[in-house]
Amino acid sequence: MTCQRAQVAAINWNGREFITAMIDSILPQLRETGTTLLVFDNGSNDSSADLIEEKYHQSGIVDVYRNMENIGFGKAANRIISGATSPYVVIVNTDTVLLPGCLQNLLVSLESRPEVAFAGPKLLWPDGSLQPSRRDFPFPGKLLLENTPLLRKLTAKHSAHSEGAYTDWLVGAMMAIRVKAFNESGGFKEEFLFFHEETDLQFRLRKSGWKVWFEPSAEVIHLEGASSSQLYGSSVYLQHIPGKLMFLETHGTRADVASYKLLMTILQLHRMLIGKLSAKLAASDIRFTEKYCREAIRLLWSQGERPA
Repeated sequence: MTCQRAQVAAINWNGREFITAMIDSILPQLRETGTTLLVFDNGSNDSSADLIEEKYHQSGIVDVYRNMENIGFGKAANRIISGATSPYVVIVNTDTVLLPGCLQNLLVSLESRPEVAFAGPKLLWPDGSLQPSRRDFPFPGKLLLENTPLLRKLTAKHSAHSEGAYTDWLVGAMMAIRVKAFNESGGFKEEFLFFHEETDLQFRLRKSGWKVWFEPSAEVIHLEGASSSQLYGSSVYLQHIPGKLMFLETHGTRADVASYKLLMTILQLHRMLIGKLSAKLAASDIRFTEKYCREAIRLLWSQGERPA
């Protein structure tokens, strides 16, 4: 078997409504870069795997692997990368659309920097506006800065995202990963179900001496949470709370965990008050509703239990 420059993979769960837009956008880029796409179907029940096979089987560069159950993102990604024969693997979310040149630019950014283990693109909302993907590790001090209007510009999340840069971690809508570094790090921790598994991985990579690179010349439109919202509906954003708690319990101190809970409780109470004062805001953003804020506070103090 000839070793490809890179293996591209997408982990699909009930993505029938949006996955073909991603595949259509990446097909010419697969040919441009001499790569192929593996769709790992995670026990979908919406016939999306059938749709992909029917529409793309003649392309010769799109394959579908059917897993019988949904084993979660981390475990699926570990299976894909552990079997890779190429030096790089690119994991792309099914709820994305790659703009022209994205895959090539992202691969070059990783290939040309031997110190980098993880590279990610600039993310955009469907209207073309910036979706911040550069982040500082979510320790309480940085989270406090992110939520303080006069100081938030000091954080990676509120940076311009206009130039290539090393960063703490990147939102994992599309991830170019050096297989050697990934395997050395132990891969994704499978305890993380949907959110912050990439944060944990990038933290461990950084601790081992590897770097993370943000590449703005690679651009991706990202719907964010299209698959996970099918499980959690409007409470999908609440899933970040147990993810952050697990990260802090693993890599932080008891003081970090306690400070995070206190900080987020204050933030939720503030949002609840703002939502009561502005019914229009609460109607347009669920995070300012009393129900959401109360559930967030409950979740913060319930040992990381995920909402049903």
